Amino acid sequence: MSSEPVENTAPDSPAPVGDGPATSERTPAGATTDAKPKLAIKPPPRKKWGPPPPASPLSKLAWKLVFGATILAMLLLGVIIILMVQSNTPKADGPPTLGEEFRDPVNTYAIRPPANWTLQDPHDGRNFYIKGPKERGYIPLMTICLDVAAGRLESYIKEYKGRLQAEDPSIKFVSESTVKIDKDKYQAVRLVYTWSSPNSDNTVTTVKTVQYVVDDAPRFYRISGSVREDAFDKYLPRFDASASSFSILPLNAPTFNTVQP
Repeated sequence: MSSEPVENTAPDSPAPVGDGPATSERTPAGATTDAKPKLAIKPPPRKKWGPPPPASPLSKLAWKLVFGATILAMLLLGVIIILMVQSNTPKADGPPTLGEEFRDPVNTYAIRPPANWTLQDPHDGRNFYIKGPKERGYIPLMTICLDVAAGRLESYIKEYKGRLQAEDPSIKFVSESTVKIDKDKYQAVRLVYTWSSPNSDNTVTTVKTVQYVVDDAPRFYRISGSVREDAFDKYLPRFDASASSFSILPLNAPTFNTVQP
């Protein structure tokens, strides 16, 4: 009996299973092609967070200098503000601070104004102003005035008070007392009175004044300090201290030119 070769109709064996990719695969038509290897995708490397690089010694020094200069500037500003406030505030444990002495050689007197107040001469030959810091309604103001009149202090005060009230009916006298001025050399009367000062906005400010009238007959000096009534007690020590420093200068003897024969 003769035998004929039998065609093997069994299906192809599957590709071996393993970790690596298969080297070939069968196409639907039975042909084999080479398979491309699959590329592994690597994840991006993790970003490493760490401390910043150390600063150079020069940059550290620069930052220290800037910081120190800022602190120093703030301290200086604070000292300046404190000094400005203190200069405008009377000392609680002593008399107010006064400025340098001002002398009027024409009207022959000297006075020490409150510290840091402004001196102003209207050049009218008989008045002088000392202006204080800004205040609402009416700034603190001192005036020195020379008046020439007959009589002595008592008669002058009576005439002067009547003249004031005739010129300004709003004046109301609060007190009157006798004091000494210029190291007790001169008799003086201390007046305190209130009056109304009109404002530009049609309102009225009540002003309170302390006034020293010094007798050097026939000359009479008036040293006044005025401010808004509710601020009067705050500035009164400075008004009184400045008025107490008032002194009358000696009159210079007139000089005569002689004609040579």
